[in-house]
Amino acid sequence: MQTNDVFEDREISWLKFNERVLEESAREDVPFCERLLFFHIFQTNLDEFFKVRVGTIIDRMEYLPELSKQLTAIKTKVDALNVRRTEIWHGLVAQARAENVEIRPLKEWTKEDRRAATAVFRENLEPIISTSIIGKHRTSPFIHDRQTYLAVRLARKGGHDEHMRLGLVSCYSPLMSSLIGLADKTAFTTADMVVRANIKSMFADWTVKEVGMFRVTRSADLNPDTEYDDEQDYREFMARLMKRRRRLNAVRIEVEPGISKTLLNMLTALVDIDESAVYKLECPFDFAFVSEIRDMLRNRPNLFYPKFSPAKNRVFERRRDIFEQIRESDRLLAYPYDSIQPFLTMLHDAAEDPAVIAIRMTLYRVAQHRQVVEALVAAAENGKEVQVLVELKARFDEENNIEWSRQLERSGCQVIYGLDGYKIHSKLCQIIRKEGRVLRQYTQIGTGNYNEKTSKLYTDFALFTVNGAIGRDVALVFRALALGKVPEAMKTLLVSPFGLRDRVSALMDAEIRLAKSGKPAYIGLKMNAITDKVLIAKLYEASRAGVKIDLLVRGICSLEPEIAGMSENIHVVSIVGRFLEHSRVYVFGCGSSASVYIASADFMTRNTIRRVEVAVPVLSNPVKDEILAYFRIMLKDNCQAHQLGADLTYRRRTPAEGEAMLNAQNELCRLCAKGKQI
Repeated sequence: MQTNDVFEDREISWLKFNERVLEESAREDVPFCERLLFFHIFQTNLDEFFKVRVGTIIDRMEYLPELSKQLTAIKTKVDALNVRRTEIWHGLVAQARAENVEIRPLKEWTKEDRRAATAVFRENLEPIISTSIIGKHRTSPFIHDRQTYLAVRLARKGGHDEHMRLGLVSCYSPLMSSLIGLADKTAFTTADMVVRANIKSMFADWTVKEVGMFRVTRSADLNPDTEYDDEQDYREFMARLMKRRRRLNAVRIEVEPGISKTLLNMLTALVDIDESAVYKLECPFDFAFVSEIRDMLRNRPNLFYPKFSPAKNRVFERRRDIFEQIRESDRLLAYPYDSIQPFLTMLHDAAEDPAVIAIRMTLYRVAQHRQVVEALVAAAENGKEVQVLVELKARFDEENNIEWSRQLERSGCQVIYGLDGYKIHSKLCQIIRKEGRVLRQYTQIGTGNYNEKTSKLYTDFALFTVNGAIGRDVALVFRALALGKVPEAMKTLLVSPFGLRDRVSALMDAEIRLAKSGKPAYIGLKMNAITDKVLIAKLYEASRAGVKIDLLVRGICSLEPEIAGMSENIHVVSIVGRFLEHSRVYVFGCGSSASVYIASADFMTRNTIRRVEVAVPVLSNPVKDEILAYFRIMLKDNCQAHQLGADLTYRRRTPAEGEAMLNAQNELCRLCAKGKQI
């Protein structure tokens, strides 16, 4: 078997990941309101998949027609997922009813329900929703991305069916509530159902022949680097590009199963989409109302995960100078088990500290309340030199980033907008402090964004150090970016696109040599995805040489494990649980001699050759021990872990006979809450 043949399609692998998310919403041992949330996450994940991945495939088919096979495989898998989604939804509806929250379908409405719904329609909905009829002398309305519409097949009263028209009703308005109460105080419906129940009153001069709900997903596949030239203001260019994205081509249309061929043909012609992009869905198209149900049940703690508060003082002592603590030893925060507050405290202290002369930082995604931005603004206003690299190409956060980048500039920060052809995805913060005659670099390097919100939901590491070699390399990265250059290979850091993939391969080669000489050899990797064929081929080579390899890969895994003669020494585990596994860890070697890195980069070509990413070696033995302990706990999970087999099927792990249950995330919560080292 050739190495080049042993790769699973990345899109199918991603759909399998989202299937694991969906299955969390079916688990009886997951609290009900969390099951609702997983169900909603599945939908938003799938929406983004169509906008980004399917949109890209369709664009590339213009010069790679063979990609049509990939679209066919995607449709087959998504159709199966939609069947499963409907099954799970019916179970969730039944469970909600048991909790005294009934989502009552239109066909089960009582007369009192209809009166209540009609009153809401006339008072709150009819004045704000828009209707139209498609025909000559009428411009077809634009069908907005991921908004629910009702399509109405109309005939003139007293006329012939062959003169039918298509009526459209938008069921979206920011003023509309997602969930509407019916006559029974425990029964609810959705706004689109209320509109549907009153559809005839909206087309009084017509006979309504058929009503069908639909929703369109539009591509988000825009590449700024192919359209930008140096004569334009980059931020304003990106703002214009975001407006264009709202009107890109449709890549999917979701419809109800009972829709007639006639009405379906009208819709596919309206949005200019092929029938192969039609997906029939028997459950609601939009699950925004899930948050309202969760709010209704907020006083029922048994329906949610037990409350967890991140540890605030496990790593840094409270009321002690944070810079002094970092000088004493390297420190590691593990989110969400540790609070992000020490990092925010460091930034706020730096903004007010007379000894601090400069702050440098990369920003990719920032929380809405933006304490990070507030600290940087304060530092600039206090006369510090503040240099911020803002990545305006952070997908779906572009508009937010544009807005607060303006705020940074107004305060006096030097704002850099990335590089042509490369995204800046590294997570770097450096504070330069004058201490007597010494200029000391306090460096923080992380695996995730500087985001107060996601630090409570995503697992990530943040390393704090005054190590001179690391500090010098980080300073060189910032210098290159400030000059509009791609950073060169560094002495200590692994920096893509020029110094990460080759260095990782060299570290794997060292383990291969050990295995061939009969010595213990090990590679452990934790990341979101692995698709880089060069690094996968190297992992296959290591497996054949006898290197033991453990991969913790949350999402896409194009590597095929446990194949005799190819990858029998590679074991792949995916954990889907309460928190989103987001941290990246690379381990090469065994025991105390292992080389350990934390990184912003997954093993995907977009990370290894098309982005500026940073992996930092962990040089402190106590910090290294903590990361290795964390890694071992994750590998032992037998509650939330799924193991990938040679048949490319993920199977949920369960405790062996006599083995204690271990939910890795719960165990890490327990350890950190007690202030213990992991």
